Amino acid sequence: MQGFNGKDKTIRENNEINEHTGLLLNTSGRIRADLAKIITKAKRSGAWRKLEKMDRSLLLLSSKLEIRFKSMELLHAITRIVKEITELTSFVYRNYLLGIKSAYRISKYAVSCGYKEAALWSSDRSFAIYWGIFINPHTYTK
Repeated sequence: MQGFNGKDKTIRENNEINEHTGLLLNTSGRIRADLAKIITKAKRSGAWRKLEKMDRSLLLLSSKLEIRFKSMELLHAITRIVKEITELTSFVYRNYLLGIKSAYRISKYAVSCGYKEAALWSSDRSFAIYWGIFINPHTYTK
């Protein structure tokens, strides 16, 4: 039976659903393509070198082999690694890491000058991100 686009039958055939798990069976090509994009992004940004060797190996192997998520442990491991790469390549996260030390020092200096409310600045995430952007020359020179 064909729908409005004439491809409904092939979509159902290519994306069969496992009766026991409820997961799509033939999605490994799309997963491998997404993992290849994530790996490329991590390598270009330098986050790839910050990952552990086991994590890099798992992602490389998963991107080359036809994987199916029969094991939830494998799914959780890949998800954890992808989340870590996303955090490492995130603009906000990078600038937060750069600015947290400066925010603490500025807060400490302002408290020593007599401004007691400045003690809260060291725990303010937005303040740390601001100083990370301010300190990082790559954010405003590109």
